[in-house]
Amino acid sequence: MDVITQLPTSLVDAAIVNEPEGCEHVAWRRADALGVLRHLAPSDVAALGGDVLVRDARGFRHTYDGWTCSHRAGESWSDYAARSRREAHEYMIRYPERGEVAYVLVLQGKPSARDLLLSHGVDSDA
Repeated sequence: MDVITQLPTSLVDAAIVNEPEGCEHVAWRRADALGVLRHLAPSDVAALGGDVLVRDARGFRHTYDGWTCSHRAGESWSDYAARSRREAHEYMIRYPERGEVAYVLVLQGKPSARDLLLSHGVDSDA
């Protein structure tokens, strides 16, 4: 199931669709991005990371600021998803907004094969 379909209409309607250089991104202003994280709190949706956009005369552009949250070996998917949402929340709260800022959230609704291995303590990068 697509994570966006799990969100209430108000958050879907607040989304900013941005297509820089042929890539499609969905972003939200801070209050709405935090609302997305709150809505996903009871779920196992992880926030793998995100990017910061700022609006200029041509629309929203990447600032090249952002964050990532990696799944740790031995960490259950559920624990990782909760930690990743907390880290996303903390990053957005701390980010010094200047102008009109939006946040792209990279969300994943279920573990990949690599995530399943990590949950069982197998680090596939070792």
